[in-house]
Amino acid sequence: MTTLCDRCKRVGAVKNCPACARAQEADKKKQPELPRLREYEDHPYAGAFDLLNPDDLKELANDIANNGLMNKIWLYEGKILDGRNRYRACKIADVDPRFEEYKGKSPKAFIWSMNGPRRHDSPSKKAIAAAELLGAPGHGGDRRSDQVDTSPETEDDIAAAAGVSKSTLRKAKKVLDDGSKVLIDAVKSGDVTVNTAATIADLPKKEQAAAVKSGAATETAQKIR
Repeated sequence: MTTLCDRCKRVGAVKNCPACARAQEADKKKQPELPRLREYEDHPYAGAFDLLNPDDLKELANDIANNGLMNKIWLYEGKILDGRNRYRACKIADVDPRFEEYKGKSPKAFIWSMNGPRRHDSPSKKAIAAAELLGAPGHGGDRRSDQVDTSPETEDDIAAAAGVSKSTLRKAKKVLDDGSKVLIDAVKSGDVTVNTAATIADLPKKEQAAAVKSGAATETAQKIR
């Protein structure tokens, strides 16, 4: 509602006079500030899967703007365990996200159950995600219907869950054990295959990173072979 001074009220003024402007400015200062959406960090476990590229993120934001957020965002230890793409898209779309706290006992297996089976990723990306999230034997969770986190316990089971061979899974584990962060991230993003990365992982980490950054990962692996 526009605030008018007494004179403007009496004469029915349409335009604001300087006194009206001062009164309106005073009213603005009295208005309480709306609470800002809390900023959440990504949980380290969530990094097993890469983020959407800008175009796909924009497409997701448009969908959320038109249809609302269909799947809630899961928090663990005060950080985003699952749904970091949805969270970013909600911010772009200016839609309030819905959160739920994960209370199970196997957060890594939970991430896999929410993402791995539904993702159309390359075998390399699935293998390194499975090795990171399912590489250790799981102990199950609380078995709530919306928090099922049954974890495969053998190498055969993990490879089958990821849809890759045991050989590919072992190479992914080697990359996680011996690879530099730059090399691991390159596999997760799909820039380097797990076969190439496993070969490069025999090099010192500085040389691994240099090969990836220079775009010569494949050539470097071929020289080693």
